[in-house]
Amino acid sequence: MAEVDDLEDKTITVWSKENVAPAVPVNAPQIPPAWQGLMWGIFPMGSSLLALVLVLVLPERRDPWQERTVPADGQENLVMERVS
Repeated sequence: MAEVDDLEDKTITVWSKENVAPAVPVNAPQIPPAWQGLMWGIFPMGSSLLALVLVLVLPERRDPWQERTVPADGQENLVMERVS
């Protein structure tokens, strides 16, 4: 390997290697179609945004911190049993 050049006040060094063929494009059958590229670009971000909208924007149907109301007679129908 041989040093070719220094860039940006010698913070970056450019190297080259002899006897290496240049890169060529490969026409492989595994190249995905364009619509799959769009799916990978849109669906991950879109699902994250949809989750944020569902959690933050839509109102909750029931407030989990809301106080329970006690019946007017002060009695609740509780079943006392042991949980094992």
